[in-house]
Amino acid sequence: MTRAIEAFEDGRASDANTILDEAMHDAKVLREDIARTRTLLEQQKESAAVSISELMLKASVVLADESKVIDERIDSAEDIYLEAYALANECDYDREKHMELLESYGEFLSTYAKFNTCIKINGELLDLNISILGENHPETARIYNNIGLVYSFIGDYDRALECYAKALEISLSIDEDDNTEIAVNYNNVGLVYYSLGDYDRALEHFMKALNIQWPVLGKNHPDVSRTYNNTGLVYYSLGDYDKALEYYEKALKISLSEQKDNDINVATNYNNIGLVYYSLGDYDSALEYYDKARKIQLSVLGENHTDIAKTYNNMGLIYGFLGDYDSALDFYKKSLKISLSVLKDNNPDIATYNNNIGLTYYYKGDYYSALEYYEKALKISMSIHGENYPAAAVNYNNIGLVYFNLDDYDRALECYEKALKVGSSTLDENHPTIATTYNNIGTIYYSRENYKRALEYYEKALKIQLSVLGEDHSDVATTYNNIGAIHESFGDNDCALKYYEKALEILLPILGESHQHTKTIIENIDALRQEVDASKH
Repeated sequence: MTRAIEAFEDGRASDANTILDEAMHDAKVLREDIARTRTLLEQQKESAAVSISELMLKASVVLADESKVIDERIDSAEDIYLEAYALANECDYDREKHMELLESYGEFLSTYAKFNTCIKINGELLDLNISILGENHPETARIYNNIGLVYSFIGDYDRALECYAKALEISLSIDEDDNTEIAVNYNNVGLVYYSLGDYDRALEHFMKALNIQWPVLGKNHPDVSRTYNNTGLVYYSLGDYDKALEYYEKALKISLSEQKDNDINVATNYNNIGLVYYSLGDYDSALEYYDKARKIQLSVLGENHTDIAKTYNNMGLIYGFLGDYDSALDFYKKSLKISLSVLKDNNPDIATYNNNIGLTYYYKGDYYSALEYYEKALKISMSIHGENYPAAAVNYNNIGLVYFNLDDYDRALECYEKALKVGSSTLDENHPTIATTYNNIGTIYYSRENYKRALEYYEKALKIQLSVLGEDHSDVATTYNNIGAIHESFGDNDCALKYYEKALEILLPILGESHQHTKTIIENIDALRQEVDASKH
């Protein structure tokens, strides 16, 4: 270029032209090279698109290959999705197909509890979706809902509600009579309020969802099943076990009619029905349903998933109550290990598992280990909910029991009174947790030989338990036993025997003769009968 300019300025136009002939040749060669490169890039882009489609199909095939264990399938599928994702980012991938990849990858990550990566992928999907379809599009609302679900899973309820609010705003702005996405949104918001212990608002949102779903979908649709299940959760937490069971069984009936026997929603239904039977004292039925849930979850989700952690926890509850504390601890610690690997440290599930491990150590008589885990649970729960939330009543009751067994009655009573204060402000007055608290306070007064005051609290507990749990519940047996002890202290042995025998009549079919609780009552009855017989001679 410089040589041609110099020749031209010197009046040597012919030389300049000769030099620029070389430029003409070079330009032609370069144009041909660019054309070849463009063709090659287009071919590579087409090849990449085919490869990405094949990889997405391969991920689905790998997950469906039952010749391999599920955990191995999940790991392989994750590697495949990661390769497809990397390839899409390296090439000029079609934007709509890129959305399909991100959606499929995000759904995989959510299903198998890879929550941190899932948030990242769904965020990229949201940005791409808005750039193509705009902010006020049904698909955008659906993605906001999905992101909210992930935040809900990891216990970040503020961000979850923020995403749900955006989704609802978009859905409400779309003029469609059958916009069932609004029902999905109400369901998700309801689940957040449920997790926060605000059962009235949770129930309100689930009812809104049903009122949209019934006219559009009918009463036997899978989405309706999920809402029935969510409604059952609220009634269970409110202590209305009959109503909870009614909704859970409706949900299960739909799930079994619409889906495969090994569908994960069926496992959820089994788990929830098991919880009701556990709370009603029917431990054999509870364990049967938990085991059904566990088998489905292990085959579909693998070992390292939050759903299987919940089932292990539920099974631990059964073994703990039946006195097999080592098995209970094994299940609880599996739950905690899984949850710590996939959730934030301040997740409500982690608080629950710490609480249950503490409870098991308490029953084993290891009170200092129990206190350690109970306080972890309380600390996590307070970081999420503040000081006034329903489960705090359970936490304070449990810590109070430890102090009671360490003979620190003042600190025990302080904890029980905190439990009663929280429970009275956040739960129904006939909630089983209130009854438990009355029982615990009664035991403090009994230990201080203030029998009249103790009887007052035991009778309050019994009144609630009989109205909510029925005559044949193990908690009722505990209260009968406590009232029997009061009458024995009053010297009214006949009345004491009557209550001890009522307690034994309830516990024998539930726990059998070999359980420690049953043995204690039998010993009380035998000792008292000997005393009565001796007094007659």
